Formats: sequence, C-alpha cells, structure tokens
Amino acid sequence: MPTATIHAAVRRPRRPRRLAGPAPLAVLCAPIVLVAWFGALPASAGASAAAVPVSSCDESGLRTAIPSASPAGTVDFSCSGTITLTAASGGPIVLDKDLTIDGSGQAVTISGGGSVAVFQIAPGGTVTLRGRPAADGFPVGRDIAATPGLAEGGNEFYSVAGAERLRELLPGFTSGRAVVGVCGAPFKCPPAPFEGAFLLHDHFVERGLRDAVEIRVAGPMGAPVPITKDVSHSFLEALTERDIEYLPNQHIVELDTREHEARLADGGSVPYDLFVGIPVHRAPQVVLDSGLAANGWVPVEKTNLATRYPDVYALGDITALPMAKAGVFGFIVALMGCYHGFHSKGGAQGVGTATTNAVVSASIMILISDYVVTELFFSR
Repeated sequence: MPTATIHAAVRRPRRPRRLAGPAPLAVLCAPIVLVAWFGALPASAGASAAAVPVSSCDESGLRTAIPSASPAGTVDFSCSGTITLTAASGGPIVLDKDLTIDGSGQAVTISGGGSVAVFQIAPGGTVTLRGRPAADGFPVGRDIAATPGLAEGGNEFYSVAGAERLRELLPGFTSGRAVVGVCGAPFKCPPAPFEGAFLLHDHFVERGLRDAVEIRVAGPMGAPVPITKDVSHSFLEALTERDIEYLPNQHIVELDTREHEARLADGGSVPYDLFVGIPVHRAPQVVLDSGLAANGWVPVEKTNLATRYPDVYALGDITALPMAKAGVFGFIVALMGCYHGFHSKGGAQGVGTATTNAVVSASIMILISDYVVTELFFSR
C-alpha cells in the first residue's frame, strides 16, 4: 500500500523536511501547508512497538488509542468509516511523539470537517500516515467556514488537499464560467488569485477549451496590488491579454450552491460553474489561545511592532496591521534581481555589473517604498 509522511513546506514544496513541531517565536508571511509526500518507507518504520488498534471508528475510539501508543508505535484500524473531529471534543489531535497511523486495508478517514485541524504536531513529534486516512482539516491560516457555502460548493488551492481536489475536478470541466474569488480580507499572498487565474487560462488553452470557458477574478480590493500602481498595471495588462475579466471592489460573503452564485455584500451576485475561492486568513489557534490576540489578531504598536506585553514583539501575518513592510521590500529585491539578472550580458563581468545595478536599484526603491508605506499605513 502507498504510504505518506507529513512534512512542512512553503508554497512550492520540492524538498520536504520532517515536521517536528511549530516554531514558537516566528511566523512566516508565506502560506504554510501540510504536504503529503508519497513514497516507500523503510520496512522497519513503526515496527518498534506493538500496534494499538482502533476497533470503533468514532472520535472517542481514536482519541483513546493515540495516547496509548508507545513512541515510535503504530495505531491501526479494524474498522471502516469516517471519524470527524470536533472542537467541542478537543479540536486537533496533539502528537508529541513519533507515531504511525495506518489506515491500510480499511476505508477509514480522519476528518476535520473543514473546520478543525486534524493533527497538531508538538515539539518532538512526527506522524507517518499509511493509507491516506486524514482529510478535510483546517490548515493554519485559512478560514473556510468564514464563507458559508465554500466548503460545500467551492474549491481552493491554499492547501495541498484542496489543490489535489481541484486537479481531479478540472479534467471534467469543459465549458462554463470559472470564477476565482477572494472571499474577504485579510488573505494571504495578494498575487495568488491572479496567478491561479493564469494557470486556469493555460490549462484550458492546452486542452483547446479556452473559448468555451469564461474566467473572472473577483475581490474586495480596488486594484490587484493597491500598494503599487505599476504592479497592478502589469497584472491588469496580463489579465486583458488572456481575456480574463477583473471584478474589483466585490466582497463575496457566501456561495449559493443551489443557484451557483457568489453572493456579494452589496446584494449583487456573480454566477459560476466552477468556483475557486481564496480563503479568509486567520491567525493560528495557538496564537489565539496564547493571550496575545485581541479580536483574532495580535495588536501591536505601528512604529516598532511591540505587543501589550513587555519585550514581546509580533510580526508577519498574525498582527493587526494592514500589511507588513517586509513583504514589499522582499518583492522589490526579487523583482530587481530577476530583472537585472535576466538582462545581463558580457559573461562574468556583465553578471557583476548586473548585480551592482540590482543592489543599487533595489536600495533606492526600498527607501522610496519605505516612505510611501509609512505614510499610508503607519503614520499616526
């Protein structure tokens, strides 16, 4: 049977790393997802301790079996069915030891119901899945439940499981209206909705179906990247070239799965046959439970990112700020590096000149953008 080991990765996971629990002090701005990396595990994996069986496929049976398993042990199943975890019963299953959960030979699914994370990996813990028993969890950072109807009638690509489901669905979609909809603010990675629309365009072009599919991008912002007109203009040009319609200032509040319409806050609607949602972002549960958060986010001083607790600072996408400067500065560095590197000529000397130009250009643009961002978002 195929096996799966859970790893952590950032966006394009090419070199999986073993998941050993969340870092307590730093939160990255890039979307973090759990990645199932399928391959052959050593025959000795999980064989160092006797397996603990789950004989009743319900939440109580699973929560009883996992603490009973020894470190490096195995939990297997002698039953089939869906085990749905609930917040009222404890939320995600906390794993603080090496454990194999083996669903081989049974039709078993451990589900978060789209609202609860399936596993929470504590420091020192790892989990190996066999038979792919986990599904429909709540990955850190996305709130599917914030948009009624999204879990039942929509799709998303902000998790590996969501991307895999979308991949399986696309071959059967041959014509109609495809909508990439931002389901509210805040959301991670502002370019992602447009990148998703571009990928859909390329997919249908390759299949010779582009003329039969209408692609639209809808979102609450007035421009693709409001902080910079140049970048927004580039996105708008790319959308026009691909005949993708952009619907700005549209706040999607729910999906009407019966009528196949995305309902808007202003009373309007956007019809769809395929809806790809960009989920609302939320702070991780560990942050909400820490006492740092207020109204779902960590309040900080705009000038130095200090929290209300002495000597504690918060940065990234858990803070109650409109945006983080680091994202803008990182984008500028990447843009200048790619631009000057792509246009370099003259061998090693040309590369050296391009590097110098990239550093100088990025430095100047960072100084300018620092002033603009400060005035827009951080001035008192």
